[in-house]
Amino acid sequence: MNTLRSRFLAPILIVAFAASTRAADSKTQPSWDPVRTTFPNTTDELRALQTAVKRVVAKTTPSTVAILIGNGAGSGVIVSDDGLILTAAHVIGWPGQQCLIVLPDGKRVEGKTLGVDHDADCGMLKIVDRVPKGESWTGASSNKWPAAEVGASGAMKKNQWVVSLGHPGGPKKDRRPPVRVGQMLSQFGNGMMSDCTLVGGDSGGPLFDLNGKVIGIHSRIGLTLDNNVHIPSDIFKKEWDKLADGYTISDSRLVIGVTLKRKTNENYQPKAVIEDVTKGGPADKAGLKAGDVIVRLNGNYVPSSEAFDGIMQVIELEGRGGGRGGFGGGRSARMRRIEVERDGETKRFDVMAERRPKQPLRGPAKPDKDK
Repeated sequence: MNTLRSRFLAPILIVAFAASTRAADSKTQPSWDPVRTTFPNTTDELRALQTAVKRVVAKTTPSTVAILIGNGAGSGVIVSDDGLILTAAHVIGWPGQQCLIVLPDGKRVEGKTLGVDHDADCGMLKIVDRVPKGESWTGASSNKWPAAEVGASGAMKKNQWVVSLGHPGGPKKDRRPPVRVGQMLSQFGNGMMSDCTLVGGDSGGPLFDLNGKVIGIHSRIGLTLDNNVHIPSDIFKKEWDKLADGYTISDSRLVIGVTLKRKTNENYQPKAVIEDVTKGGPADKAGLKAGDVIVRLNGNYVPSSEAFDGIMQVIELEGRGGGRGGFGGGRSARMRRIEVERDGETKRFDVMAERRPKQPLRGPAKPDKDK
């Protein structure tokens, strides 16, 4: 079985064996090494990998939450028993905002956004409610939240097995966080890449190693379904105190001057619809308008707003010399060929992205007043 085929089949086989009625002998079944980078060679090894994944899921599902803020939704992971949550900066936007946290069982509690680093896409928030009655995790009766341990992303090896949790499409009634199993593909600059499929709503969710430690936070969809970008946990550790204190950490970034619609609900249709165009900005100068539906960016299909974000950032990383290459660097990396649908017609525009000025470190925002 070749590597590419194995990558797609391994998660399917794990699920298939979960439904098998033939129990493995626990005395003879081999254990799975959490840092192993190869594929299972026998059915016993496959069962061992399945068992390792199931342990991670059971251990970490209580910590994996959905985040509702404004008209958007994302994911996050609780990392302290007093309710600190790691997520992506683009999920929460800015410090000092009220939001709702949806627990895996559907219960909702209030939260407040803390610090963000838009350059690295790191974000933190804090649960400000008490633990709801009836929760059964250890410490719930003492108002302690189920916290996942944060691991060392830098220690991850290429092809090491990982588990992804999140809330694709936003939280759904009677649905716990779906599980995706895959492998670590690479690490570069402020990012790491895995073949765990991500879709809209997964942003901000956790990527775990097979010890159940958070080693990444979902940042953006890659150019294909099996190449997705995560924020390394080591970056959160480096900026932990400033993020926890509510600071805004930013850097320069290429922008085109559009705001995309990001509504998520049960009837959500994932399209990259332009909600607003910055007057005098690159998109405005090129002729883009509010209501245009972006369908391709530099030749890459754009199924959603989240996918547009991911392709933009992957192109920029590659222009800086990171990532997988293919777009070139220098001035050419600033040009965006954008294809949109407008009034039933397809239109194409060349947009010259502008570099947003570097932002200084800003202190904590004043929180919204409690209602």
